[in-house]
Amino acid sequence: MAFNARMTVFFADPTLNVGWTETWILNAVDYPSAYATFGSFAPLRVALMMDTSFITTVRISNVNAIRDSFVRSIPAAIGQGTISHATVPPAGLDDALIWRKDDGVTYTYFNKLFMHSVPAGIFNGRIYPATTPPAGWTAAVIAFQTFILAGANGFLVRKGGPPVTYVPIGSFDPLRRTTRKLGRPFGLLVGRRAIA
Repeated sequence: MAFNARMTVFFADPTLNVGWTETWILNAVDYPSAYATFGSFAPLRVALMMDTSFITTVRISNVNAIRDSFVRSIPAAIGQGTISHATVPPAGLDDALIWRKDDGVTYTYFNKLFMHSVPAGIFNGRIYPATTPPAGWTAAVIAFQTFILAGANGFLVRKGGPPVTYVPIGSFDPLRRTTRKLGRPFGLLVGRRAIA
């Protein structure tokens, strides 16, 4: 039976000693199918990330079953960012590219994504995009957008229940440069969960 899964992706930059998370809602048949979605998500996400940063862990939870989750550590071969900091200067430590997630129909159910570990050259001051972003950036953004907007790869929480309902992301757009402070990298996850 299909269920809504909350996919929490854990990131760390050991060079800068910072960490952060991104959360996505998926429609999954079971935990293996949700993890397969992450397997498609990961290469598209690391293509937009500096090579000093890593996806370290993914946790997938059934939103309707408290403490029912699946956790997997991600090897560096899969989780390392691909934009070379040696040739492409990174944005500031707390700089982020803010994205708007919306239903694409009524534009009333929206959320935001703060994308960290991005190149400085994608911005002109706070304006996005810069006239000439780093090579490959625009194509990587389009690939990421296309994936998130496809089928069951991204949902929004539609409040106003009960019950809480979820609507597909129909509009997913990068907006501008913003500042959002980061914390330290995450330690061991606690609680009841399945680890594979």
